[in-house]
Amino acid sequence: MYYGGVLGQHTSLQGATGATGATGDTGASLITTEAQTGHGFTVVPTPIYQNGTAWYKAKADASTTLATAIVIEVIDANNFKCQQTGVAGGASGLTPGEVYYTSAATAGAYTTTEPSNPNYVNPAFKAVTA
Repeated sequence: MYYGGVLGQHTSLQGATGATGATGDTGASLITTEAQTGHGFTVVPTPIYQNGTAWYKAKADASTTLATAIVIEVIDANNFKCQQTGVAGGASGLTPGEVYYTSAATAGAYTTTEPSNPNYVNPAFKAVTA
């Protein structure tokens, strides 16, 4: 599970007590289903940005290619779901509490190393659980 607040919008909200008595992260999410022929997204989560009507893999080497959302589900070769904020699942192998940044080296990738000048610092999401 990860918190998908791009562009530094990282906050964690506690949810109501559940049936087992535990509390968990929750909050409003902005999720959309997008249709784009041959989008090329295969990995969840993938940092992405929109330029006009098309979505592209984000890269932190220019202000125009910074992540504004993350792919949370690849439905098929022409459809996917993306999220701009909120808690999401579907990723594994993440380090809880770690902030993941949009990579300045590889489009559509993320890194735990904060990019440095001349690149841009673009937090893509924060891991809540592994």
